[in-house]
Amino acid sequence: MTTAPHSDLERVRQVRAGSSDARQWLIEQLQRARGMVRHVANRTRASRDLDVDDAAQESVATAIRRLDDFEGRSEFGAWLYTICAWTVRSMLRRQRRQRMPGLEAEPPATEPTPDVLADSVESRERVREAVVRLGGSEAEIIRLRHFDRLDFREIAERVDVPMATVRTRYYRGLKRLQQSLGDLDPTTA
Repeated sequence: MTTAPHSDLERVRQVRAGSSDARQWLIEQLQRARGMVRHVANRTRASRDLDVDDAAQESVATAIRRLDDFEGRSEFGAWLYTICAWTVRSMLRRQRRQRMPGLEAEPPATEPTPDVLADSVESRERVREAVVRLGGSEAEIIRLRHFDRLDFREIAERVDVPMATVRTRYYRGLKRLQQSLGDLDPTTA
């Protein structure tokens, strides 16, 4: 059973048609975004971690951009609240990713890297061959990291995957590389 569209749908249609009264109604509705963002932030216990004004502004911009998506299944305020909640969660996720410790860190000193393993010309050649045999995205990331001297952020941009994925593939590849070079001891190479 489908429900009849909410009366706010007609107002949104009027906004799209250029009605100044409907535009005023829309402005009043959008001004509620700041309070909605604050409410969501308080409910998620993130009010101290979030710039409410930025989140409200982003929510309003999203609502305006997506105004054509409003189908009138609920009142406009409920639709706007959903956008505000999504925006708050999205901004908090971005902030958490930026604050994650160690994403920029170099590999731990205890991990033998291809640079350490490849002390001599002969061992460097063995490492290069092992990287070729390794293949796939792990080998590509190891090549970019050690042969092209890119940092994790540059690699993530180049291969178009999140930096955490780059790091996971890098360390997994190093482990496999170390296993394939098992007889090449990094302390004596």
